[in-house]
Amino acid sequence: MYEKLGRMGYPTEMVLEVIKNLELTDESMELSEDDLVWEEKKQQEKLDRDFQKYLRTQRQKGLAGKVLIYQIKKSLMGRGYPYELINEKIEAMQEELLDE
Repeated sequence: MYEKLGRMGYPTEMVLEVIKNLELTDESMELSEDDLVWEEKKQQEKLDRDFQKYLRTQRQKGLAGKVLIYQIKKSLMGRGYPYELINEKIEAMQEELLDE
């Protein structure tokens, strides 16, 4: 939350004050196995769409190889995808991306 508000331009002091005053409660919600599988599938499909979008965009800019991979990772991380999930996708496509 701190990083997000900072990127949005809020002053550090204000962000820290707001975070200190929050009363956070942990309302754990247990998902069934089917719900977990469905959520993972949904996230993977969204990652695939965003990956292809950023791949097209960066290729149109003339990027290739490691620079292309770096820019795609950067864009996907900016969208909030977990680093591990991004790396799995990149590794699956690594040979194709580096051969260009």
